[in-house]
Amino acid sequence: MDRGNPDTPLDRRVIEKRAADFAAHVPVPVPWNLDEYARLLTAEFGKPVRFRPLSEEVAPQDLSETDFSGALIESEHSITIYFDDSGGLSHQQDVILHEVGHRVLGHVTQDDVLCRSTFASPRESEAEQFARALLYRFRGGDTLQLAPHVDDPHGVRSLGGALADIE
Repeated sequence: MDRGNPDTPLDRRVIEKRAADFAAHVPVPVPWNLDEYARLLTAEFGKPVRFRPLSEEVAPQDLSETDFSGALIESEHSITIYFDDSGGLSHQQDVILHEVGHRVLGHVTQDDVLCRSTFASPRESEAEQFARALLYRFRGGDTLQLAPHVDDPHGVRSLGGALADIE
């Protein structure tokens, strides 16, 4: 997707519209399921999409010294999204949707690598806004809602609900 001048930040409304359009034909699986989402993205992008935990690629001591929690690498034949798997499922989902945002918003070119780290750059901020807009569509107005997972469909659904029991 051509975004014109890549140095000009996208308007928030444009990002939200692209997220809504994308979500209309590539839904975030509920409950969250990596394999299903990879299948949906593969169909959308026309090449295999793979998810790889950073812990399989980077030694824990090296990962703790890095300043990123995700990366997207696109080649001619595939897309690989690396994500920090040391956090909870909700964090993993956030990282993955952020990386998808880079692809949908036109930040990625073939053989380019984008890493999720600081949100100081316009591209990182835009990808984060895209991920938030997708999550809002599928989690609803409760922005503290946790991502349900296929392995724990009856787990805590909302941080607010979990905190309500604490006195």
